[in-house]
Amino acid sequence: MGLELGATGITSPRSLLALGKPGLQRFDELTAATNKEIVWSDGRHRGYIHVNISHAGIQADFIAVSTVESRQYSAQIIRSFDIAKSDNTLHFATKY
Repeated sequence: MGLELGATGITSPRSLLALGKPGLQRFDELTAATNKEIVWSDGRHRGYIHVNISHAGIQADFIAVSTVESRQYSAQIIRSFDIAKSDNTLHFATKY
C-alpha cells in the first residue's frame, strides 16, 4: 500500500517559468486533467511538503517559500490533504 507525494523542490530547475504564471497554471490544470494518477499539480511555487503521520491518519501540507535567493523568506501552506486508509489502500480523504 502506498501513495506518492511530490513537490517542486527548493532548488528545482525552473525552465517552465518562461510560460508565465497563467501559462504555468494552465499547464498544471492540463497535467492533472490528463493523468488520472495526479490529483493536484502546482509548478508555480518552490517549496516542500510537511507530512504529519499519526494513528488517526496522515496530513500533507504543501508549503511554498517566497524566495530561494535570500535567507529572509516567508513560507505559506498552499494546499493540504488528509490521507486515509480504507480497504487496505491509502487515498486522499479531503483536500483544502
